[in-house]
Amino acid sequence: MQRLCLILTVFISFQPVLAKNKLIRGPYLQAATDDSITIRWRTEDPSPTFVKYKAYGDKDNKQYQDLVQTTEHQAKLIGLKPQTKYFYTLYSQEKKDQILLGEDRLKSFFFNTKPDRDKTDYTSYVWVLGDPGTNGTKKYDYSDKKSQLKVRDAFYDYHAAQKLPAPSLILTLGDNAYPYASDEDLQRAIFEPYQEILSYVPIFPVFGNHDAGYNKKHKTYTARSYPQPHGSYFDTFSFPETGKAYYSFNDAQVHFIVLDSYDSYWEDLKADRSNLGKAWTSKSTAQNSMIEWLKQDLAINKNADWTIVAYHHPAYATNDDDINEGVWQDWMKTNIVPLLEKHKVDLVLNGHVHNYQRSYQLADFKVVSKNKDKYQKGLGTIYTILGCSGQSYKEADTSELIYQAFAKEGSILLKINPKELDLKFISIDGTILDKFKIVKN
Repeated sequence: MQRLCLILTVFISFQPVLAKNKLIRGPYLQAATDDSITIRWRTEDPSPTFVKYKAYGDKDNKQYQDLVQTTEHQAKLIGLKPQTKYFYTLYSQEKKDQILLGEDRLKSFFFNTKPDRDKTDYTSYVWVLGDPGTNGTKKYDYSDKKSQLKVRDAFYDYHAAQKLPAPSLILTLGDNAYPYASDEDLQRAIFEPYQEILSYVPIFPVFGNHDAGYNKKHKTYTARSYPQPHGSYFDTFSFPETGKAYYSFNDAQVHFIVLDSYDSYWEDLKADRSNLGKAWTSKSTAQNSMIEWLKQDLAINKNADWTIVAYHHPAYATNDDDINEGVWQDWMKTNIVPLLEKHKVDLVLNGHVHNYQRSYQLADFKVVSKNKDKYQKGLGTIYTILGCSGQSYKEADTSELIYQAFAKEGSILLKINPKELDLKFISIDGTILDKFKIVKN
């Protein structure tokens, strides 16, 4: 009997200790509205998806649970209170035990829901990143390899010095990860540099040409938006409404429209390209799903205080290698810009050209106001290019349409309230290189 006990004791003492499941991506927030949000994260080992959450001031937790074992976790929380702070905790499960995830960083994460769609008194801060994803990419060494991180830190420092509240959202302008936006590229270029802020500020991405990830050597893509969205970009991000690379969302009375300037003119092609004639050319009349969707979206949301549109390839730019013959620029300039100006869109945000540029207020491809830093809402549209949140390596020149141009890395901060839209370009060294306002009567 004593020998049996000894054997059991030795056996038990040498049993391996089960390691806790590790959080290796996220959490990051997606598709946020005034009453819902999607939380996503990745674990090292498969486990059920389990979240506990509660509003600030509430005593009891609510929970979301999906028993399917996975490493790619998504929890859509619904029925939330508008403009409310929520705390949330992530769990793994081993048998019946709940194992807290991410406790090496924080035992509880948080987020703020958006204001009610009909709220008339609001102030929204939006952090805009254009072509950010160069972190650690050897191919793109035109400037400091750490410039993406320095742009981030310059924004953080400015934000802290001004004692501003957390941004309502992060808006990217495409080319989120170089060179191919593979899963590994996205991890290095998005989820590592912005790990902390993504846990409490939702990110809304734009699809750029590098997000499709064309590899010339192997003639393959990592993601495409036609005939159905597929690949690493669409596996990584959750999109509201359409499930496609173009979508819209609201932040109080501010309406945001995200467009796909890369794959949209191929969207209605069949997988075998048997209807190749439907692909847009500068000599054809475009009829496609994104255009029809955009017309409806602009009409439905015509009463928003502000309308901001984001897409990757700019219709107006100087010093872009392919700006004059690029099919993507032609596509947007011919089919999209007239629609935006017809509906008096206030601001268009683009990337792709690796510097900062800002147009005058334009309408019908002409300057309607040469004011330098203050514009009247409704007279025209201002086009801003930000392709330098990672690296800047293009010369930056002004033109008859482009008022400001800087060949320097940076990001944009928008401050929006019912009467005023304010934009600041915060450079890599923390200086404000450009700023302007659009005001209502």
